[in-house]
Amino acid sequence: MSAVAYRLQFVGAEAITVMTLHDPSYYERPQLGAWDRVREALRRDWQQTLHDLSTDTHPNLNQSLADTLKQAVGAEPIPPSGRPNPRRFSGRFIP
Repeated sequence: MSAVAYRLQFVGAEAITVMTLHDPSYYERPQLGAWDRVREALRRDWQQTLHDLSTDTHPNLNQSLADTLKQAVGAEPIPPSGRPNPRRFSGRFIP
């Protein structure tokens, strides 16, 4: 739940009202919201695409389209940034 605040911002000689959103100090954000999961899954997919196009400069994240979709909907955890997805054997994760 975000609080809405209004403030005046001066543009030249005119004052306009600007609405801003901010969270109260007691509000704790969830670990990853839906949009954050989608954004991170797509970022990882893009990094994998860059690796596929130029293997020299980008790490292999073992990211497939299925991984991207599962991570985006929250069915599969998203590994830390820069770390590859765990390998799988018969649908199980292998460390």
